[in-house]
Amino acid sequence: MSKSTPIFVKFSLVAVLIAAILAYVFFNTRLFITGPQIVIESPVTGVSVDENLIQIKGQVLNSSFISINDRAISVNDEGDFSEQLLLLDGYNVIIIKAKDKFERQVTKKLDLVYNREERIEVPEIKTEEL
Repeated sequence: MSKSTPIFVKFSLVAVLIAAILAYVFFNTRLFITGPQIVIESPVTGVSVDENLIQIKGQVLNSSFISINDRAISVNDEGDFSEQLLLLDGYNVIIIKAKDKFERQVTKKLDLVYNREERIEVPEIKTEEL
């Protein structure tokens, strides 16, 4: 064996160790690098609904603040949120915003149409027995 073989082995081990450390650091910081993310589970944008009270469900990742129509909402430890919202007749725009601690912001927009069914109440006719 020549003297260059142990040096090559040492150099290779150091290179592998540095690559492993860099991969570990990148893997653990990749979510912070990408910024906040919003995933809306329901409702789907563009849908027409017949109830004026809807439940907005979703998940936010890497966020320190989340709001729906500029009203702060709370999330659980996993980032899940569920919030009820009252719709107006016709076209409704719902804006969901999330910010991280570095002030990076992401916005999602939901377009919903509330079609109120006009319910015609028929008065009960009482017949008198003759």
